[in-house]
Amino acid sequence: MPDIKTTDDVEKPEDDALEPLSDVIDLTAVMTEALTLALPDYPRSEDAQLDQTEFIPDGADPIREEETKPFAGLAALKDKLDKDQ
Repeated sequence: MPDIKTTDDVEKPEDDALEPLSDVIDLTAVMTEALTLALPDYPRSEDAQLDQTEFIPDGADPIREEETKPFAGLAALKDKLDKDQ
């Protein structure tokens, strides 16, 4: 019967990726990190409104949201086929 090694037989190398602890703890850095993690990623206000901004070259028609959807053309074709029947 072959020898089967258990996890107790295997030596694991020491994890050297961890930063060693220093003699002094920077409380400002700890506080800054704690506050950064506690704050929401996207702060919102009840009264906030998203403004619409359009960047259109001179003489060009604005692009509507429906035109940017990948299946907008197929939906228009389906509507046209439904009207023909």
